[in-house]
Amino acid sequence: MMNSLFSRAFYKFCRKFKLKSALYKLFPPRDARKNAEKIRPVSQKEYLNAVGYLNEINKDAHSSMICEERDIVEEYDLDVIIPVYNTKEYLRECINSVLFQKTKYSFRLIIVDDGSTDGSGEVLKNSWGRVDNVLIISRQNGGHAAARNTALMHVRARYIAFVDSDDVMAEGAIENLLSAAYANDADCVQGGYVMFSGDGEESVLYKDRECEMYGNYPNYVWGKVYKSCLWNGLCFPEGYWYEDTMAYHAFVFRIKKYFTISPVVYRYRLHENSISHLSRFKTKAVDSLYVVLQCYRDNMSLGNVFTERNYIEQLEQILISARRLECLGGKLNRAAFKVLRGYVLGMYKSFPAPKGDANLLALENAILCNRYLAYRLCVCG
Repeated sequence: MMNSLFSRAFYKFCRKFKLKSALYKLFPPRDARKNAEKIRPVSQKEYLNAVGYLNEINKDAHSSMICEERDIVEEYDLDVIIPVYNTKEYLRECINSVLFQKTKYSFRLIIVDDGSTDGSGEVLKNSWGRVDNVLIISRQNGGHAAARNTALMHVRARYIAFVDSDDVMAEGAIENLLSAAYANDADCVQGGYVMFSGDGEESVLYKDRECEMYGNYPNYVWGKVYKSCLWNGLCFPEGYWYEDTMAYHAFVFRIKKYFTISPVVYRYRLHENSISHLSRFKTKAVDSLYVVLQCYRDNMSLGNVFTERNYIEQLEQILISARRLECLGGKLNRAAFKVLRGYVLGMYKSFPAPKGDANLLALENAILCNRYLAYRLCVCG
C-alpha cells in the first residue's frame, strides 16, 4: 500500500504530466452498474468509524440552511450586505465603492461588524455611522455566515446583493444588475468579475442572456443580485467554511429566471488570508465534505426532488471537496472516501451514470467499486 507521501507525489506526477487523460484513453472508465457484483456496500461499522475519525479531526457543525420565514417589507430596490471582520485596511475602498454608485435605484448598505478586533468597528461608526442609507450592526464574533444571517434579518428591499469587505463593487454595478433584474423580472442576475492581486488581474465575463443555472451559475453569492423573497426560510449554515455551496444547492430549486450580463460588476481580491488560500493544509477543509451531506439532508427536508442533473452536480461537488482535502494525508482522505461511498451508494440507483464527462464517470465507478486509488487519480486534477 502506498504511503501518504508517496501517493501524494504520484498524484502530483500524474497531474504535471497529464497522465490521467492518457490513462482514460487507454482504459476508458466502465459503467460500474453493469457489474453489480463488484459494488459492495459500506458496512455500518466502517462508515461510523470513518465519520467518527473525521469528527475527531474537525467536528461537523450539523448546521442547516433552513430557518424561520419572515415578512419582508420592500422599502428599497436593493440592500447590499457587507459582513466585516478585521478588514480595516480595505474598508474605505470597499464601502465607498458601493456608497458612491451612480444609479436611479434606491439602495442601502447593511454592514455587520462581526466582533472585529482591529478597529474596524470604530472606523465604521466614525466614517459612516450617520449616513442615511447605511445601517451598521455590531455583534459578537460568530463567523462569516452568522454575520450575513444577521443582515438578512434586517433586509427591507426587493433585491439583495452581497459584498465581502475586502472586495470592491465595480462602477455602475447596481445600475447594470438591477436594470437587467427589473427588465426581466429575474430571480437572480450575475455580472462579470475581476480577480485581482499585486501580481495582476484576470477577468471572467458573461454574455447578456437568460440561461439555466445548471452549468452556468458560479458557486458563490457575490457579483449577483437576488430577489429577497428567495431567501425567505433560508440562511447561511453557520460554523462551516464554504457556506456559499449550500446556498447554491437550495437556489437551484428556487431560481426560475436566471440572467447573466456582460459588464463587470465586482472586483474580487486575492490575498493570503482568503479561505481558498488558507484551506489547503487546514483540517477545517473537511467542512467541504460536510456541506455536501448537509445540502442533501436539507433539500430532502424542503421536499426538493433530485433530478439527474442534481446528481451530476453532487458528483461535481464531491470532486471539488475531494480536491480540497488532497493535501491532508492518506488516513483522512480514506475516511472521507468511505463517507462519500456511503452517500453515493444510497443515491446512485435513482439516476443513470453520468455521460459526456469521463472524469465524473471514472469518479462514480471508483466510488461504487471501492477503488480508492482510482478515486484519488480522478481527484488529482
